[in-house]
Amino acid sequence: MDKDGNGSSAVPSAEELQKENRILKRKLTLAEQNLVRAQLLNEAKNRVEATISESIKKEQRFFQLVLENTTNIMLLLDFDGRFAYASKTYLDATDTKSFGFINSGFYKDILKMHVSDETMRKLSEGIDRATYSKREVFFEHQIDFNFRNKPRNYSISVIPMIEESSVSTGILILMDDITELSDALKGAESASRAKTNFLSTMSHEMRTPMNAIIGMTAIGRKTDSLEDKNNAFTKIGDASSHLLGIINDVLDMAKIEANRLVLNITEYNFEKMLQKVVDVVNFRVDEKAQELSVDLDKAIPCYVVGDDQRLSQVLANLLSNAVKFTPEGGRINLEVSLHGENDGVCELLISVSDNGIGISAEQHERLFQAFEQAESSTSREYGGTGLGLVISKRIVELMGGKIWVESELGVGSKFIFTIKTKRGKTSPADMDVTAADCETVCAAYDCNTCENKSQCTDGAFAGKRMLLAEDIEINREILIALLEDTGIIIDCAENGIEALNMVESEPDKYDIVFMDVQMPKMDGREATRRIRALPVMRDIRLPIVAMTANVFKSDVEECLAAGMDDHLGKPLDIDKVTEVLRMYLGDQGGLRPQPINSQVSAAQPSG
Repeated sequence: MDKDGNGSSAVPSAEELQKENRILKRKLTLAEQNLVRAQLLNEAKNRVEATISESIKKEQRFFQLVLENTTNIMLLLDFDGRFAYASKTYLDATDTKSFGFINSGFYKDILKMHVSDETMRKLSEGIDRATYSKREVFFEHQIDFNFRNKPRNYSISVIPMIEESSVSTGILILMDDITELSDALKGAESASRAKTNFLSTMSHEMRTPMNAIIGMTAIGRKTDSLEDKNNAFTKIGDASSHLLGIINDVLDMAKIEANRLVLNITEYNFEKMLQKVVDVVNFRVDEKAQELSVDLDKAIPCYVVGDDQRLSQVLANLLSNAVKFTPEGGRINLEVSLHGENDGVCELLISVSDNGIGISAEQHERLFQAFEQAESSTSREYGGTGLGLVISKRIVELMGGKIWVESELGVGSKFIFTIKTKRGKTSPADMDVTAADCETVCAAYDCNTCENKSQCTDGAFAGKRMLLAEDIEINREILIALLEDTGIIIDCAENGIEALNMVESEPDKYDIVFMDVQMPKMDGREATRRIRALPVMRDIRLPIVAMTANVFKSDVEECLAAGMDDHLGKPLDIDKVTEVLRMYLGDQGGLRPQPINSQVSAAQPSG
């Protein structure tokens, strides 16, 4: 109690006590509020710390997963050059069970057990340079981890770990396996060199016959000697055929690279196809005084179903190569046997062997690669584009077979391939010749005993009339001259509109139409569609044969879809031209036959 002025204690009043009580309550309330705030802050702090901790753990787990699954080798060395981290890729490459076995180990002591001295020297140099320069050091090196004799190519980055104070705290080493990339680059460079060499070879191969054509043309014009003119014409014809063969190879190669090489399946006489191929190469065999023998298995069906033109191409290529690479007086053998048969599908085994220059074992794989020959000197000495075997391989594969070579350098070569072909429905009894005659087209294989009927065309089509729709004057002139001896009468149209008008005005006048596809004003396909749609042609089936330099299957199909009956590729082969004329006109000039292509029907004009 307080004392009054007289020293006696004073009793607080009720108001003073109430006031003090209110003050105490406010302090108590404030203390309670502060306590709650403190508790809330503490809980929030704990939650934040827990969240941060979980986030850090997630980042650490994610980072660990990245490191464990990286395809690169990652090594982290501390300031003293001791291992602080190694990726799983490195552990796997060095057969190290876990990082614990190398943790804190000096990198030289560890690495020298797994890499060569040269690799160790290169890595040490890189680490030293990066440490002193405080800059990344990059180099490429081949490393054979654990001396497995399986070196891999690596791009290596050595990166110094620098703090803000510019103090180096360690070294990060990244090794990226670039073996596949290096191999691909080498392959691309090799392919580029091969294509460059191929283009050089092609330039030579095309310029050589062109030079002969131009030169012999000049000689033929200059000379007055009929013998010299005929000699020039003969050489021009040979050079032109050679040039056409090169162009066809290039076109076939383009089809192969575009995956557009397809087969034209028909039923054909197998022995006759073989005879034609032999006839083609026989004159070259005679020129080199070589011996060509043919062994044909009698079990092979007389008629088979397949692409006789493409098979002829393979056989002609192999036989031509055999003649080319076999010296004068050498021997060449063509053997065909029935290798097996299942449900009417025959597997034929065909081989062409010679005793020529042969091929070394290391050159075998290159033979069937695009733009390659056995060796570069081959093209210089013997010529050729190097495409024949590539094309042959693709054709054989399309026929369900495979091709390979057996050869020894200096001894000779044997090219072997298989194909699958169905038996044909036609039998020898259905042929115009006797069975004995048939057995004789099968055994003789001598061009001197077989006459080519297409060469005998004098007056064969007398009284027949052709409409030739062709916009190029020289092309019209050539065909007219080639068919002069056949007796056929030829009227010309210079575009599709003229051809259409000529047929419409005199629908019974023409026995056949040769229609160029690409012409001004109206192309051949449109002209054909309009001719087929003419009312006057309703009861007349006029054979229309396409002529075009576009010989892809899709181009032929477009011609047939337009209403054309057949197709001749340019430049025109006179044998094929007369064969088509015989097919539609006949030798004796009888009634006009129905087209053999029954799939073609009259088409409506477009537009």
